[in-house]
Amino acid sequence: MNKKFFIFLITGMFVGELLSSCSKDDDEDSGAAGEIAGALVGDDIEANVMVEGKRLSSVGAYDYEYDSNGVLRYFSYRDWVGEVKGTTITWRNYNEGDDETYTMNVKNNHIVSLSMKSSYRKNSYYSENTTGSASFAYNSKGQLASITTNSSTIAENDGKSYKESSSGKVTFNYSSDHRLLNYKTSYKWNDGSYEKETFTCNYSNEPRVNMFYQYTPNMIHEIFSDMEALFYIGLFGKSSAYIPSSYLYEWIEGEDGDEEKHSGNRTSKVAFNSNGTIKNADGKNYYYTSVGTRVVVNGEVISDPLIETVGRIRLFPRSRWWKKRRSAFTY
Repeated sequence: MNKKFFIFLITGMFVGELLSSCSKDDDEDSGAAGEIAGALVGDDIEANVMVEGKRLSSVGAYDYEYDSNGVLRYFSYRDWVGEVKGTTITWRNYNEGDDETYTMNVKNNHIVSLSMKSSYRKNSYYSENTTGSASFAYNSKGQLASITTNSSTIAENDGKSYKESSSGKVTFNYSSDHRLLNYKTSYKWNDGSYEKETFTCNYSNEPRVNMFYQYTPNMIHEIFSDMEALFYIGLFGKSSAYIPSSYLYEWIEGEDGDEEKHSGNRTSKVAFNSNGTIKNADGKNYYYTSVGTRVVVNGEVISDPLIETVGRIRLFPRSRWWKKRRSAFTY
């Protein structure tokens, strides 16, 4: 079912401070200073000159718009809208029965921490409220090195209350030539249940050079997709120096002394433009714009494209109580 969705236009001079320049400060958490949001910068000086002034304008259903100085003004994805104020980004979901807001802090053009509030109501009998926080660390290359999360949930069902807390950790491992080797996730709940996942990157005999360290969909989906838009424009650092040909994913679910093990794999398809930027990857097309251009139809900025909502993997997973009864609900 399609729903109406409006694009939240970001206003104010503060945007330039956050997304158009690098901070003079540098520390372990923010790593090497990131680039202007949406810009394309790699290790080859001549290649950088060819894409100077270019910005990523869309990836699949993710849309970005920039002002005449190349500063990001808004970003959107289906039920999600983004807003920037000072050194914070607010990324909010407007959906029937599900209101979710992330507030993120930025340093060196990298998101280094966030807080989350979520309110979910299925019907008059079931509701769920969650608060959470996360921190992000980067390596000296400016690649995402680790994520730590904590969350607390209160759920009510037919007059009965349920409380839980959870914590999580994601670690990323890279080779000496900056290619992503694997990343591992670990989540545990206060009732003793847990989930552990490992995603291993495989490369073909002829590795595909990722000239501008761009993220592809299959690199992101298994981390957390509710903020996927911010990976593509570099606010979560540089991606792998090469694009994997496939991924092997393995995960373990443990509860009440029992474990379930699962595994699977996923291939990665990618095509490049002549200047080395990604043309399409894993079923999504990439489009670019020059500084100063706008997304305009009949003289007006597009503000209410039709969208379709889908449920996907989350940074803060649903409560264990909710997951046990997920067959009764629609997510």
